[in-house]
Amino acid sequence: MPEIIGDIRAFTLYEVATSIRKVIGDRYHSKYWVKTEINKLNIYSHTGHAYPELVEKRDGAVIAEMRGVIWRDDLSFIGQKMVSITQEDLRDGIIVLMLVSIQFDQKYGLSLRVHDIDPSFTLGELEREKQETIKKLKSLGLFELNRRLPLPLLPKRIAVISVETSKGYSDWRKMIDGNPFGFLFEYTLFPAILQGEKAVQSILSQLEQIRLQASNFDVVAIIRGGGGDVGLTCYNHFDLASGVAQFPLPVLSGIGHSTNVTATEMVSWKHAITPSELADDFIRMFQRVGDTVANAENLIASFAASLLYHSGKEIDQLALDLKRIAQQLVTLQQGKTSQFALNITQGARALLAREKERHHQSAMRIQRYTPMAVNNHMQMLDTLQDLFIHMIASGLLQQQVALHGLAEKTQRIALPRIKQEHIEIRNTSNRMITGIRNHSTNQKNQLQQFENHVRLVDPMEVLKRGYAYATVEGKAIRSIQQLKTGDEIKTYFFDGFTLSEIKEKGENHG
Repeated sequence: MPEIIGDIRAFTLYEVATSIRKVIGDRYHSKYWVKTEINKLNIYSHTGHAYPELVEKRDGAVIAEMRGVIWRDDLSFIGQKMVSITQEDLRDGIIVLMLVSIQFDQKYGLSLRVHDIDPSFTLGELEREKQETIKKLKSLGLFELNRRLPLPLLPKRIAVISVETSKGYSDWRKMIDGNPFGFLFEYTLFPAILQGEKAVQSILSQLEQIRLQASNFDVVAIIRGGGGDVGLTCYNHFDLASGVAQFPLPVLSGIGHSTNVTATEMVSWKHAITPSELADDFIRMFQRVGDTVANAENLIASFAASLLYHSGKEIDQLALDLKRIAQQLVTLQQGKTSQFALNITQGARALLAREKERHHQSAMRIQRYTPMAVNNHMQMLDTLQDLFIHMIASGLLQQQVALHGLAEKTQRIALPRIKQEHIEIRNTSNRMITGIRNHSTNQKNQLQQFENHVRLVDPMEVLKRGYAYATVEGKAIRSIQQLKTGDEIKTYFFDGFTLSEIKEKGENHG
């Protein structure tokens, strides 16, 4: 009953609250489906009840807010129903369709008691959020950005974002460290929360730490194992997907689920269903290169063996040809020498005969004067004839001996040279193999240096150092002469762009 105070009729606060409760109870006695966003769930662990803050936003601003109540049994039922259909826990920041009743308490005021929830609606909202993220990434030209990065031939240095105690990370390490080929990988763990509302900021924070030492790594691996698809909504968040898409190193993910690929996985350089599959991908990359190198080594060895075999055949044939030619030369020279000796002998005898006849005639003319002198002279001529013939025969014998010595000397000199050439060919083959291997190593080093240089001049890195890139009508601006008053300029920064109009321009005359 109201109390009269002076000439004022006053009600107590409890009476007012009771009256409001009666009016609301009479007017809102049914249950209603309400679309709302859970701003904060507020679960009290000691009672098991939840008191969510329910809001409605428009253009980012809250236009309505009410307090909700979910009793412990209802919360357990709703949570299980939510996970079974959406693969997500009931959490902060999601839009839901709740079955509520309106109630008013004299002490706690107006609230909405939550009886049930429609997970299918939430599932649609989560998919809508994912599609909006994908659409925004594509409109900004970020969707394919990370996948365009070149992957090193042997991605050995890996920055791993995971939970140190997770089963997924443990499985990944077992496969990487125990691979049957003995490949050695270098990996560094950057611990992060990988599911739930805190996952986005946690992963982005570790990506920034990796960015600061990007030259120490070849790739980034995000590894999350277990839990099925529960808690994957964070990977559809635009900030996380955008951060992965724009990261300067290839990002490979293995977050442990087989359906409904998230936006973050779509923009990754590669995504695997499980951490074990991701580890197997790394091992197979090394195996492919190892097979290629082994095939190249076998090909080089086969070529060298073939070269040595054919070279040996050619050397053997050359030795036979040299021996045959030397023998032919000796035989030919012997024939020429014999004919020469015969010609000399015959010529000498003819010459001596003519000379003897001439002297004989002279002797006949002077016989009457010096018969004794003539006889002595004839004897001397006979002696000279025999001596001359003997000298010719001795010279021919010495020449034959010299020719035989020449043939033996030719063989003695040629064979060691042939053997030396065989050794030099073998040494040349070994130097070829060593040279090819050194060249391969140098090419790998040059590719690594080129990759580091390309990373330094990456346009996105240049923009992040404080530079901007301006265009007019889609063309890069390089001179003031391209511009006129009224032109619209589009200026790109590393995280967005601006549009501006030229009001006035002036030239720099130094």
